[in-house]
Amino acid sequence: MDNEYLKRGYLLPEGCSDLIDVMKLKASAERAAQGISSSASPLPIASEITVPEQMTVAELAAALNQKPFRIIGDLIQSGVFATLNQVLDSETIVKISQKYGFIAKRAV
Repeated sequence: MDNEYLKRGYLLPEGCSDLIDVMKLKASAERAAQGISSSASPLPIASEITVPEQMTVAELAAALNQKPFRIIGDLIQSGVFATLNQVLDSETIVKISQKYGFIAKRAV
């Protein structure tokens, strides 16, 4: 007995071969509805912060008003594996600050 409802693609949207494809399609539709793009672009410049030559991840997170785990995640994406108390150089501080919409000026 070959019923129409027993066919594999009967309940799946067009272009989806399994439930994982359906979940990906649903997630991309939700992101599009919310206006979130898949590529992360830096925020517009909000303000300037003055930073020393070196500072820890925790200090940078406090200066940027972010949670430390977000800063650590951004560092990992850029190839720097750091802990909460690790000291960052000024070049790395500038890159992370730009991502959150800040211009990092070095203290004189």
